[in-house]
Amino acid sequence: MFETGAECVADPVVPGIVDGPLDECSFDPADLDPPVDPSAFELPVLPVEWLDADDCLTALAAAEQQIAMLYARQARLIARFAALRRDHPLRPTSEFTADELAAALSWPRWRAAQRLAQAEALTARLPATMAALDHGSIDPPTAEGLCRVTAQVADSTTVDAVERKALGPNPAGLTSGQIKARARRAVAELDPHHADRHLRAAQQRRVTLVPQEDGMAGLWALLPAEDAVAIRDRLTALARDTRTDDTRTADQRRADVFVDLLLGAPAQREVRVNLTLPLDTALGGNSPAELAGYGPIDADTARRLAADATWRRILTDAKTGAVVDVGRSTYRPPAALADLVVARDRCCVFPGCTYPADSCDLDHTISWQDGGSTSAANLGALCRHHHRLKHETAWQLEQPAPGRFRWTSPTGRRYTTGSALSRGQPTSRQPTGPERDS
Repeated sequence: MFETGAECVADPVVPGIVDGPLDECSFDPADLDPPVDPSAFELPVLPVEWLDADDCLTALAAAEQQIAMLYARQARLIARFAALRRDHPLRPTSEFTADELAAALSWPRWRAAQRLAQAEALTARLPATMAALDHGSIDPPTAEGLCRVTAQVADSTTVDAVERKALGPNPAGLTSGQIKARARRAVAELDPHHADRHLRAAQQRRVTLVPQEDGMAGLWALLPAEDAVAIRDRLTALARDTRTDDTRTADQRRADVFVDLLLGAPAQREVRVNLTLPLDTALGGNSPAELAGYGPIDADTARRLAADATWRRILTDAKTGAVVDVGRSTYRPPAALADLVVARDRCCVFPGCTYPADSCDLDHTISWQDGGSTSAANLGALCRHHHRLKHETAWQLEQPAPGRFRWTSPTGRRYTTGSALSRGQPTSRQPTGPERDS
């Protein structure tokens, strides 16, 4: 999600399902019995205390089938919304369509963009996959996997052949991993441009930080497969070269080797971090602090980092969250005003966006040419994408108080954001979305 929305866990390898020839028989929902007896759909709404073990399994299977059907319905709704946001039927969907979906559904933008692309693929390029969802024969992760595997296959005839080989005559009897493995093999077999696309895909290589729980984070790299395998094998070889009395697990040794290779031995490391912490934490309290680029960390860890690192101190009022002081110990400190706005906003102020403020543009809420001042009350952090959205679309932005931002979408939905609020908190109490203008 993860911009990305990058998946950190690879699909499982299922060699047994791809060693032999793929089924040539195409999937036709009309030829199949329902995966679950229709009467089982009554079970999920009954009190669970009434169900025995076999009923529970049947009810779970029925609920899973209903989830797939609802996912198909949702995909059609997303595709319809995208069509309404298209200037011309032959033109691509506006890049800002995903932002409206993200704000309305409290999704991160990467997920909205991903679901938008998948909905358009399911409704336009993958009819058999959509039929399988409608029937409840496959689950949403399987459909999403088929969308990803076929996304760069240009020829519609090849896409159709890959889809039908992957699903086979009875997709309900296959796991998600098995179907996606079949699809990958079919693409390699049928698409003459597969090797060329690999070269283009290598241009998208990147490293992404994925926050995890308990003060941990994943560092995920998208690399050509041959490089990734070589790195893994190199780490494994170095991790084996340890003392016989080393009590660390193999995974722990690989992780430590990885860190040492990139950062050097602990004594040689110079850590530079931005910490935002309440005054009471700096003085020994227990309120969590904020580590730039990661999120909340516990008070003890924050004080340890502050003691061991070259760091930029950002102190906040423990009750209000307002910035009360911005340290000046960075190597090249920006202007005091920019420091204050970046420290206050912490990340892009568009609903749900978490792009770090120190990498954002500082936007005049009321533009300079319209009389807007260059002040904390009229500046806000916007990532480049949402900066463009503000100026190139019908979205409207107000800043009724310093650090408090009110967005109005093209359909009139309103969202309030700010460093003291939940990110993207809508102004409405309605469960399905924020209020509309009357």
